[in-house]
Amino acid sequence: LKAVEGQADWYDFLLKLLFTALTLAAGFKGGEIVPTFCIGATFGCVVGGLLGLDAGLCGALGLIGLFCCATNSPLAAIVLSVEMFGGANLYLFALIIVICFVLSGNSGLYASQIIRYEKIDRYLIKDQATEK
Repeated sequence: LKAVEGQADWYDFLLKLLFTALTLAAGFKGGEIVPTFCIGATFGCVVGGLLGLDAGLCGALGLIGLFCCATNSPLAAIVLSVEMFGGANLYLFALIIVICFVLSGNSGLYASQIIRYEKIDRYLIKDQATEK
């Protein structure tokens, strides 16, 4: 991916998201993870460049972050980040993974996945319900 090298156009992630959604809506199965990598990497690259950060590193962080959000698998995301990008920026990948995992909700890409414990959003909903 050129996004991990810091080269992505601002519309790349939008086009990939649109074409992936159309393909899945048309009934074609498979092809969820690699598009997730592409969308996350191109989005991270573009946003990182806009913020004046290293676009390549932000592309890598976006790839891993969106993978973690989509799959609700933080341990797999940590292993994937080390396997793909080495351990040099492991603390950044770990931070992104924690944030993405907590904010991703209690459902993932696969309906058969069971989340055995509650995340932060359910605690917030319970707190709001008890205040009324």
